[in-house]
Amino acid sequence: MNTVMKKMLLMTVGFAALGMAPAVAADLAPRMYTKAPPAAVAPIYNWTGFYIGAMGGYAKEDSGDFGVKGGFGGGTIGYNWQTDKFVFGIEADAAAADISSGIVIPGSSLAFPAPSPATPRSAISAPLEAASA
Repeated sequence: MNTVMKKMLLMTVGFAALGMAPAVAADLAPRMYTKAPPAAVAPIYNWTGFYIGAMGGYAKEDSGDFGVKGGFGGGTIGYNWQTDKFVFGIEADAAAADISSGIVIPGSSLAFPAPSPATPRSAISAPLEAASA
């Protein structure tokens, strides 16, 4: 009986020693503190450069005494130059149309061709963020 008691005592001490073992992983050295890298600065947009554009379409309508049909097309070309907070530019556009409208009157027919406009322009502008600064 004495041997059984010694074995029980030895097992109890062993289990207690395992339960009280130090947590070695918690004793790691703390990481070195480092600052976050500075935030990336947004690139400044520059409006300088050439641009070109095109447009076109077709129209058709027939409503009894009045009718419209034909096509149209055109384009835009320009150049902008930005200095500091201001944008200077020159632009031209042209359009052509082959649209005719007509009114039907019994015994005759009237037709009105659509005009073909062209407009050159220049501009000076400031971006919105420059206007609010």
